[in-house]
Amino acid sequence: MSGKVRCTTHGEQDATYVCRHIVETLDSGKAVGFISPADTDLPRPDAWCSECEQVRCSEGGEWTDAAMQFVDISVLCGGCYDRAKAIWLGAGAS
Repeated sequence: MSGKVRCTTHGEQDATYVCRHIVETLDSGKAVGFISPADTDLPRPDAWCSECEQVRCSEGGEWTDAAMQFVDISVLCGGCYDRAKAIWLGAGAS
């Protein structure tokens, strides 16, 4: 998926797709994990948290309907995506 979104903070930005837990990081400041596919050259690939990764793994490593329901994909602008990733990186993760 691609496209643009208008963010009240960052203006018009590239659309990114993350789990609901990463979105909540923007308000809480709590690092919850930031996992994305290793085999991509996208600057801002889809991302999900550690808890969503546990659910995906419990579903045989697949994005089943149950896993997708748990993830509850949300759209973030590129600037908010970068901020959420920085929260994770600032927590000492890599």
